[in-house]
Amino acid sequence: MNKSSVNTLQYYLIILLVAAFPYRITMAFFAIVSFLILLIGLPWKRINLMELLLNKSIVFGFLFIFMIYLSSLWTPSAGGFFGDFKVTFYGYVNYIFLVPAIYFSKLSKKQIENIFLIIAASPFLYISIYYLNFLQITHIYALGSDFIGKHMFADLFGNLFILFSSIVIYIKLINNILIDRSYKSFCLFILFCFVSGGLFIDNDANSRLITLGWLMGIFIITFLVLTYRLKIFFLLFFVLLSSIYLLNSKTFQNGINEACNSYKLNTYEGSWGHRIKLAQYGLNMWYENILIGRGTSDVTEKMREEKKLHPSDFNDPTVHFHNQHILILVQVGLVGYILFILFIFYSFSYKILNLELYLLKQSSIVIYLFLMLGEHYLQMVNTSTFFALILSLFLLYQKRELEN
Repeated sequence: MNKSSVNTLQYYLIILLVAAFPYRITMAFFAIVSFLILLIGLPWKRINLMELLLNKSIVFGFLFIFMIYLSSLWTPSAGGFFGDFKVTFYGYVNYIFLVPAIYFSKLSKKQIENIFLIIAASPFLYISIYYLNFLQITHIYALGSDFIGKHMFADLFGNLFILFSSIVIYIKLINNILIDRSYKSFCLFILFCFVSGGLFIDNDANSRLITLGWLMGIFIITFLVLTYRLKIFFLLFFVLLSSIYLLNSKTFQNGINEACNSYKLNTYEGSWGHRIKLAQYGLNMWYENILIGRGTSDVTEKMREEKKLHPSDFNDPTVHFHNQHILILVQVGLVGYILFILFIFYSFSYKILNLELYLLKQSSIVIYLFLMLGEHYLQMVNTSTFFALILSLFLLYQKRELEN
Protein backbone atom coordinates (compact mmCIF):
# COMPACT_ATOMS: atom_id res chain seq x y z
CA MET A 1 0.00 0.00 0.00
CA ASN A 2 1.53 3.33 -1.08
CA LYS A 3 1.23 6.69 0.68
CA SER A 4 -1.58 7.87 -1.55
CA SER A 5 -3.68 4.78 -0.74
CA VAL A 6 -3.02 5.24 2.99
CA ASN A 7 -4.18 8.86 2.88
CA THR A 8 -7.29 7.91 0.92
CA LEU A 9 -8.11 5.11 3.37
CA GLN A 10 -7.66 7.46 6.33
CA TYR A 11 -9.96 9.99 4.69
CA TYR A 12 -12.74 7.44 4.16
CA LEU A 13 -12.37 6.05 7.67
CA ILE A 14 -12.88 9.56 9.02
CA ILE A 15 -15.99 9.88 6.84
CA LEU A 16 -17.25 6.55 8.25
CA LEU A 17 -16.70 7.87 11.76
CA VAL A 18 -18.49 11.13 10.98
CA ALA A 19 -21.48 9.37 9.41
CA ALA A 20 -21.87 7.16 12.50
CA PHE A 21 -21.71 9.91 15.13
CA PRO A 22 -25.43 10.68 15.50
CA TYR A 23 -26.44 7.06 15.96
CA ARG A 24 -26.24 4.69 18.90
CA ILE A 25 -23.29 2.44 18.09
CA THR A 26 -21.08 0.54 20.54
CA MET A 27 -18.11 2.18 22.27
CA ALA A 28 -15.83 -0.41 20.68
CA PHE A 29 -16.77 0.74 17.16
CA PHE A 30 -15.52 4.28 17.75
CA ALA A 31 -12.39 3.07 19.53
CA ILE A 32 -11.53 0.59 16.74
CA VAL A 33 -12.11 3.06 13.89
CA SER A 34 -10.17 5.80 15.71
CA PHE A 35 -7.29 3.39 16.36
CA LEU A 36 -7.29 2.27 12.70
CA ILE A 37 -7.06 5.91 11.58
CA LEU A 38 -3.93 6.19 13.71
CA LEU A 39 -2.48 2.75 12.92
CA ILE A 40 -2.64 2.74 9.13
CA GLY A 41 -0.78 6.03 8.91
CA LEU A 42 2.02 5.32 11.38
CA PRO A 43 4.39 3.46 9.00
CA TRP A 44 4.29 6.41 6.60
CA LYS A 45 4.67 9.20 9.16
CA ARG A 46 7.59 10.89 10.75
CA ILE A 47 5.85 12.14 13.86
CA ASN A 48 7.61 15.25 15.11
CA LEU A 49 7.18 15.07 18.88
CA MET A 50 8.61 18.55 19.27
CA GLU A 51 5.85 19.90 17.02
CA LEU A 52 3.27 18.29 19.31
CA LEU A 53 4.97 19.61 22.45
CA LEU A 54 5.00 23.16 21.07
CA ASN A 55 1.25 23.08 20.48
CA LYS A 56 -0.26 24.15 23.81
CA SER A 57 -3.76 23.01 22.94
CA ILE A 58 -2.55 19.45 22.29
CA VAL A 59 -0.19 19.38 25.29
CA PHE A 60 -2.77 20.52 27.85
CA GLY A 61 -5.35 18.18 26.33
CA PHE A 62 -3.04 15.20 26.83
CA LEU A 63 -1.99 16.34 30.33
CA PHE A 64 -5.63 16.58 31.34
CA ILE A 65 -6.44 13.11 29.98
CA PHE A 66 -3.38 11.51 31.58
CA MET A 67 -4.37 13.00 34.95
CA ILE A 68 -7.89 11.61 34.48
CA TYR A 69 -6.45 8.14 33.89
CA LEU A 70 -3.86 8.34 36.69
CA SER A 71 -6.48 9.51 39.17
CA SER A 72 -7.81 5.95 39.38
CA LEU A 73 -4.70 5.22 41.47
CA TRP A 74 -5.87 7.47 44.32
CA THR A 75 -9.54 6.49 44.32
CA PRO A 76 -10.50 6.00 48.02
CA SER A 77 -12.27 2.68 47.48
CA ALA A 78 -10.76 -0.41 45.87
CA GLY A 79 -12.00 0.70 42.45
CA GLY A 80 -8.64 0.75 40.71
CA PHE A 81 -9.01 0.23 36.99
CA PHE A 82 -12.58 -1.06 37.32
CA GLY A 83 -15.90 0.62 38.10
CA ASP A 84 -16.22 3.97 36.31
CA PHE A 85 -12.70 3.72 34.90
CA LYS A 86 -13.87 1.71 31.87
CA VAL A 87 -16.42 4.38 30.87
CA THR A 88 -13.86 7.13 31.46
CA PHE A 89 -11.21 5.27 29.46
CA TYR A 90 -13.43 4.92 26.39
CA GLY A 91 -14.60 8.52 26.79
CA TYR A 92 -11.11 9.98 26.33
CA VAL A 93 -9.00 7.37 24.56
CA ASN A 94 -10.14 8.40 21.09
CA TYR A 95 -8.61 11.84 21.64
CA ILE A 96 -5.25 10.11 22.12
CA PHE A 97 -5.79 8.19 18.86
CA LEU A 98 -7.26 10.93 16.69
CA VAL A 99 -5.17 14.00 17.50
CA PRO A 100 -1.76 12.69 16.35
CA ALA A 101 -3.34 10.63 13.54
CA ILE A 102 -5.14 13.61 12.01
CA TYR A 103 -2.59 16.28 12.88
CA PHE A 104 0.15 14.40 11.01
CA SER A 105 -2.09 13.19 8.19
CA LYS A 106 -1.93 14.43 4.61
CA LEU A 107 -5.53 15.67 4.51
CA SER A 108 -5.87 18.74 2.33
CA LYS A 109 -7.86 21.84 3.24
CA LYS A 110 -10.52 20.82 0.71
CA GLN A 111 -10.87 17.37 2.29
CA ILE A 112 -11.23 18.93 5.75
CA GLU A 113 -13.93 21.25 4.44
CA ASN A 114 -15.71 18.24 2.89
CA ILE A 115 -15.63 16.40 6.23
CA PHE A 116 -17.44 19.30 7.90
CA LEU A 117 -20.07 19.22 5.15
CA ILE A 118 -20.58 15.51 5.85
CA ILE A 119 -20.92 16.34 9.56
CA ALA A 120 -23.74 18.68 8.56
CA ALA A 121 -25.42 15.94 6.50
CA SER A 122 -24.97 13.07 8.99
CA PRO A 123 -28.13 13.60 11.12
CA PHE A 124 -30.57 13.90 8.20
CA LEU A 125 -32.10 10.51 9.06
CA TYR A 126 -32.98 11.89 12.49
CA ILE A 127 -34.42 15.07 11.01
CA SER A 128 -36.51 13.11 8.51
CA ILE A 129 -37.91 10.88 11.27
CA TYR A 130 -38.90 13.93 13.35
CA TYR A 131 -40.78 15.47 10.43
CA LEU A 132 -42.43 12.16 9.55
CA ASN A 133 -43.53 11.82 13.19
CA PHE A 134 -44.93 15.33 13.10
CA LEU A 135 -46.92 14.46 9.95
CA GLN A 136 -48.07 11.24 11.71
CA ILE A 137 -46.60 9.09 8.97
CA THR A 138 -44.29 7.30 11.39
CA HIS A 139 -44.22 6.88 15.19
CA ILE A 140 -40.55 6.37 15.98
CA TYR A 141 -39.44 8.31 19.02
CA ALA A 142 -36.09 8.97 20.66
CA LEU A 143 -37.27 7.37 23.88
CA GLY A 144 -39.13 4.55 22.17
CA SER A 145 -38.96 0.97 23.39
CA ASP A 146 -38.72 -0.67 19.98
CA PHE A 147 -35.47 -1.94 18.47
CA ILE A 148 -34.86 1.16 16.38
CA GLY A 149 -35.75 3.38 19.34
CA LYS A 150 -33.15 1.71 21.54
CA HIS A 151 -30.27 1.49 19.13
CA MET A 152 -30.65 4.36 16.70
CA PHE A 153 -32.74 7.02 18.40
CA ALA A 154 -31.96 6.54 22.09
CA ASP A 155 -31.74 9.32 24.67
CA LEU A 156 -32.25 12.25 22.27
CA PHE A 157 -28.74 11.45 21.08
CA GLY A 158 -28.98 12.80 17.59
CA ASN A 159 -30.20 16.25 18.61
CA LEU A 160 -26.65 17.35 19.40
CA PHE A 161 -25.64 16.55 15.82
CA ILE A 162 -28.73 18.27 14.42
CA LEU A 163 -27.55 21.31 16.38
CA PHE A 164 -24.11 21.18 14.75
CA SER A 165 -25.65 20.56 11.33
CA SER A 166 -27.76 23.68 11.81
CA ILE A 167 -24.70 25.67 12.95
CA VAL A 168 -22.62 24.61 9.91
CA ILE A 169 -25.44 25.63 7.54
CA TYR A 170 -26.00 28.92 9.40
CA ILE A 171 -22.30 29.81 9.08
CA LYS A 172 -22.44 29.14 5.33
CA LEU A 173 -25.60 31.28 5.14
CA ILE A 174 -23.90 34.18 6.96
CA ASN A 175 -20.80 33.93 4.77
CA ASN A 176 -22.88 33.95 1.58
CA ILE A 177 -24.82 37.00 2.78
CA LEU A 178 -21.53 38.80 3.43
CA ILE A 179 -20.33 38.17 -0.12
CA ASP A 180 -23.79 38.90 -1.57
CA ARG A 181 -24.72 35.58 -3.15
CA SER A 182 -28.46 36.16 -2.96
CA TYR A 183 -29.73 33.00 -4.69
CA LYS A 184 -27.44 30.66 -2.76
CA SER A 185 -28.26 32.53 0.47
CA PHE A 186 -31.98 31.94 -0.08
CA CYS A 187 -31.44 28.19 -0.60
CA LEU A 188 -29.24 28.00 2.51
CA PHE A 189 -31.87 29.90 4.52
CA ILE A 190 -34.55 27.34 3.56
CA LEU A 191 -32.18 24.48 4.43
CA PHE A 192 -31.26 26.15 7.73
CA CYS A 193 -34.95 26.49 8.68
CA PHE A 194 -35.61 22.85 7.75
CA VAL A 195 -32.68 21.48 9.76
CA SER A 196 -33.23 23.76 12.76
CA GLY A 197 -36.90 22.83 12.75
CA GLY A 198 -35.85 19.27 13.53
CA LEU A 199 -34.84 20.45 17.00
CA PHE A 200 -38.32 21.80 17.79
CA ILE A 201 -40.95 20.09 15.66
CA ASP A 202 -41.27 16.88 17.70
CA ASN A 203 -42.21 17.70 21.30
CA ASP A 204 -41.36 14.18 22.46
CA ALA A 205 -37.78 14.62 21.28
CA ASN A 206 -37.26 18.27 22.21
CA SER A 207 -34.38 19.11 24.55
CA ARG A 208 -34.16 22.35 26.53
CA LEU A 209 -30.40 21.99 26.91
CA ILE A 210 -29.86 21.56 23.16
CA THR A 211 -32.21 24.48 22.43
CA LEU A 212 -30.16 26.77 24.68
CA GLY A 213 -26.95 25.51 23.08
CA TRP A 214 -28.40 26.24 19.64
CA LEU A 215 -29.40 29.78 20.66
CA MET A 216 -25.90 30.32 22.06
CA GLY A 217 -24.29 29.12 18.84
CA ILE A 218 -26.45 31.39 16.67
CA PHE A 219 -25.66 34.33 18.95
CA ILE A 220 -21.88 33.80 18.94
CA ILE A 221 -21.63 33.37 15.16
CA THR A 222 -23.73 36.46 14.40
CA PHE A 223 -22.00 38.54 17.07
CA LEU A 224 -18.53 37.73 15.72
CA VAL A 225 -19.28 38.90 12.15
CA LEU A 226 -21.06 42.16 12.99
CA THR A 227 -19.46 45.58 13.28
CA TYR A 228 -19.14 47.19 16.72
CA ARG A 229 -22.28 49.34 16.42
CA LEU A 230 -24.38 46.52 15.06
CA LYS A 231 -23.19 44.24 17.89
CA ILE A 232 -24.98 46.46 20.45
CA PHE A 233 -28.27 46.47 18.54
CA PHE A 234 -28.04 42.75 17.86
CA LEU A 235 -27.33 42.01 21.54
CA LEU A 236 -30.45 43.92 22.62
CA PHE A 237 -32.55 42.32 19.87
CA PHE A 238 -31.31 38.81 20.65
CA VAL A 239 -31.88 39.17 24.41
CA LEU A 240 -35.41 40.50 23.79
CA LEU A 241 -36.32 37.78 21.28
CA SER A 242 -34.82 34.97 23.40
CA SER A 243 -36.59 36.25 26.52
CA ILE A 244 -39.94 36.28 24.73
CA TYR A 245 -39.38 32.72 23.55
CA LEU A 246 -38.21 31.38 26.93
CA LEU A 247 -40.98 33.13 28.88
CA ASN A 248 -43.65 31.77 26.55
CA SER A 249 -42.28 28.24 26.27
CA LYS A 250 -44.15 25.80 28.49
CA THR A 251 -41.18 23.43 28.75
CA PHE A 252 -38.81 26.21 29.83
CA GLN A 253 -41.32 27.58 32.30
CA ASN A 254 -41.59 24.10 33.84
CA GLY A 255 -37.81 23.95 34.13
CA ILE A 256 -37.59 27.42 35.69
CA ASN A 257 -40.29 26.50 38.21
CA GLU A 258 -38.44 23.28 39.08
CA ALA A 259 -35.25 25.24 39.70
CA CYS A 260 -37.04 27.88 41.80
CA ASN A 261 -38.84 25.26 43.89
CA SER A 262 -35.54 23.55 44.69
CA TYR A 263 -34.45 26.71 46.51
CA LYS A 264 -37.75 28.09 47.82
CA LEU A 265 -39.44 24.84 48.88
CA ASN A 266 -36.41 22.57 49.15
CA THR A 267 -37.99 20.17 46.66
CA TYR A 268 -35.95 18.68 43.85
CA GLU A 269 -38.51 17.48 41.35
CA GLY A 270 -38.32 17.34 37.59
CA SER A 271 -35.26 17.42 35.38
CA TRP A 272 -33.86 20.79 36.49
CA GLY A 273 -34.62 20.30 40.17
CA HIS A 274 -33.07 16.83 40.12
CA ARG A 275 -29.92 18.18 38.46
CA ILE A 276 -29.54 20.89 41.11
CA LYS A 277 -29.63 18.29 43.87
CA LEU A 278 -27.14 16.06 42.07
CA ALA A 279 -24.87 19.09 41.62
CA GLN A 280 -24.97 19.68 45.38
CA TYR A 281 -23.88 16.09 46.00
CA GLY A 282 -21.12 16.52 43.43
CA LEU A 283 -19.77 19.69 44.99
CA ASN A 284 -19.80 18.07 48.44
CA MET A 285 -17.76 15.17 47.02
CA TRP A 286 -15.32 17.63 45.48
CA TYR A 287 -14.84 19.42 48.82
CA GLU A 288 -13.51 16.14 50.26
CA ASN A 289 -10.38 16.53 48.09
CA ILE A 290 -10.35 19.94 46.46
CA LEU A 291 -6.92 19.79 44.84
CA ILE A 292 -6.75 16.40 43.07
CA GLY A 293 -10.24 14.93 43.49
CA ARG A 294 -11.25 11.43 44.47
CA GLY A 295 -10.27 9.68 41.20
CA THR A 296 -12.30 8.16 38.39
CA SER A 297 -13.20 4.68 39.56
CA ASP A 298 -15.86 4.94 42.27
CA VAL A 299 -17.88 8.11 41.69
CA THR A 300 -21.01 6.22 40.62
CA GLU A 301 -20.64 3.76 43.51
CA LYS A 302 -20.36 6.67 45.93
CA MET A 303 -23.55 8.20 44.52
CA ARG A 304 -25.37 4.86 44.85
CA GLU A 305 -24.43 4.84 48.53
CA GLU A 306 -25.86 8.35 48.89
CA LYS A 307 -29.05 7.22 47.15
CA LYS A 308 -29.50 4.43 49.71
CA LEU A 309 -29.06 6.92 52.54
CA HIS A 310 -31.23 9.67 51.01
CA PRO A 311 -33.65 8.03 48.55
CA SER A 312 -36.00 11.05 48.49
CA ASP A 313 -33.23 13.16 46.91
CA PHE A 314 -33.04 10.89 43.87
CA ASN A 315 -36.26 11.12 41.87
CA ASP A 316 -34.56 9.65 38.81
CA PRO A 317 -33.00 6.21 38.17
CA THR A 318 -29.68 7.81 37.23
CA VAL A 319 -27.06 8.69 39.84
CA HIS A 320 -24.57 10.63 37.72
CA PHE A 321 -24.29 14.41 38.01
CA HIS A 322 -25.54 15.38 34.53
CA ASN A 323 -22.74 17.98 34.72
CA GLN A 324 -19.32 17.39 33.15
CA HIS A 325 -17.71 20.34 34.93
CA ILE A 326 -18.64 18.98 38.35
CA LEU A 327 -17.61 15.47 37.32
CA ILE A 328 -14.13 16.74 36.36
CA LEU A 329 -13.80 18.54 39.72
CA VAL A 330 -14.86 15.40 41.58
CA GLN A 331 -12.49 13.16 39.59
CA VAL A 332 -9.32 15.27 39.37
CA GLY A 333 -10.01 18.32 41.52
CA LEU A 334 -8.91 21.88 40.92
CA VAL A 335 -5.57 20.86 39.37
CA GLY A 336 -7.26 18.72 36.72
CA TYR A 337 -9.93 21.32 36.03
CA ILE A 338 -7.28 24.01 35.48
CA LEU A 339 -5.58 21.70 32.95
CA PHE A 340 -8.94 21.27 31.22
CA ILE A 341 -9.57 25.04 31.12
CA LEU A 342 -6.07 25.65 29.70
CA PHE A 343 -6.76 23.02 27.03
CA ILE A 344 -10.01 24.79 26.11
CA PHE A 345 -8.42 28.25 26.29
CA TYR A 346 -5.60 27.42 23.87
CA SER A 347 -8.01 25.58 21.56
CA PHE A 348 -10.18 28.69 21.50
CA SER A 349 -7.40 31.25 21.14
CA TYR A 350 -5.61 30.20 17.93
CA LYS A 351 -6.75 31.83 14.71
CA ILE A 352 -8.00 30.19 11.50
CA LEU A 353 -8.03 32.44 8.42
CA ASN A 354 -10.95 30.63 6.80
CA LEU A 355 -13.90 32.58 8.19
CA GLU A 356 -16.37 29.69 8.10
CA LEU A 357 -14.10 27.28 9.98
CA TYR A 358 -13.03 29.99 12.43
CA LEU A 359 -16.67 30.71 13.31
CA LEU A 360 -17.37 26.99 13.58
CA LYS A 361 -14.38 26.44 15.89
CA GLN A 362 -15.28 29.29 18.23
CA SER A 363 -18.98 28.43 18.40
CA SER A 364 -18.34 24.66 18.77
CA ILE A 365 -16.08 25.13 21.78
CA VAL A 366 -18.48 27.51 23.55
CA ILE A 367 -21.47 25.25 22.79
CA TYR A 368 -19.64 22.23 24.22
CA LEU A 369 -18.64 24.13 27.37
CA PHE A 370 -22.26 25.13 27.88
CA LEU A 371 -23.77 21.71 27.12
CA MET A 372 -21.38 20.15 29.63
CA LEU A 373 -23.39 21.95 32.33
CA GLY A 374 -26.25 19.56 31.57
CA GLU A 375 -24.63 16.28 30.48
CA HIS A 376 -21.32 14.40 30.43
CA TYR A 377 -20.50 15.25 26.82
CA LEU A 378 -16.79 14.48 27.25
CA GLN A 379 -17.52 11.05 28.69
CA MET A 380 -20.14 9.75 26.26
CA VAL A 381 -18.16 8.08 23.49
CA ASN A 382 -20.01 9.49 20.47
CA THR A 383 -19.88 13.09 21.68
CA SER A 384 -16.34 12.93 23.11
CA THR A 385 -14.97 11.34 19.92
CA PHE A 386 -16.78 13.97 17.87
CA PHE A 387 -15.20 16.76 19.93
CA ALA A 388 -11.75 15.19 19.55
CA LEU A 389 -12.24 14.86 15.79
CA ILE A 390 -13.35 18.43 15.11
CA LEU A 391 -10.59 19.89 17.31
CA SER A 392 -8.04 17.76 15.43
CA LEU A 393 -9.41 18.95 12.09
CA PHE A 394 -9.28 22.59 13.19
CA LEU A 395 -5.65 22.17 14.27
CA LEU A 396 -4.71 20.53 10.98
CA TYR A 397 -6.49 23.20 8.96
CA GLN A 398 -4.56 25.93 10.77
CA LYS A 399 -1.36 23.98 10.08
CA ARG A 400 -2.21 23.82 6.36
CA GLU A 401 -2.84 27.58 6.29
CA LEU A 402 0.55 28.25 7.89
CA GLU A 403 2.24 25.96 5.35
CA ASN A 404 0.75 27.96 2.50
